[in-house]
Amino acid sequence: MDIFSTYLYETKNEELADRLLKPCKDVLKKTKQDTRYINGKTTYYNQGIIKEYKIFNLLYEFIEKQFNKYLEIIGCNGENTKFNITDIWISEMNKNAIHGIHTHTPYSIVSGNFYINVPNNSADIVFKRYEMFNDVFTSLNKIKDNKYNTNSYWIKAEKGKMLLWPSNLPHEVPLNSSNGRMAISFNIGKAT
Repeated sequence: MDIFSTYLYETKNEELADRLLKPCKDVLKKTKQDTRYINGKTTYYNQGIIKEYKIFNLLYEFIEKQFNKYLEIIGCNGENTKFNITDIWISEMNKNAIHGIHTHTPYSIVSGNFYINVPNNSADIVFKRYEMFNDVFTSLNKIKDNKYNTNSYWIKAEKGKMLLWPSNLPHEVPLNSSNGRMAISFNIGKAT
């Protein structure tokens, strides 16, 4: 029997990624370089800039639809609770960029990525087991990696792919080997 499973939701919409590529590039052109984000650019420190572009309403609608499907799959009902996108930002990673291990809590419930541009040699996203720093199985010899004994799952970054996961799930982007790897990340939380 499996207990305490974590569901990672995945869907794809390449057409939407294509429509948002130019607006994302325009937003990033207006975004100042920040020393906290090396070998790339992010609007994380200026999230209001996206709101200047109405075309991103298409993305908000897509996120809402996928979020509702995600809730249904995990057996939750959001009817009595109002949710909204609490944070949304565009990030572009160039060669040798990394994004260290982190979570998106404490103020969000579900987090996600929507990949806009994924050139060849772009880094994947890597999800980590919650108990990775206190894993009792690390001293055992694994016969084969499986969902019970691995500490990392590598998910391929692909144009138009959207991922949704619990906000407290640790994840990272290892060393990127391309220029122009672009994604929109977001958090969903309870509306206040």
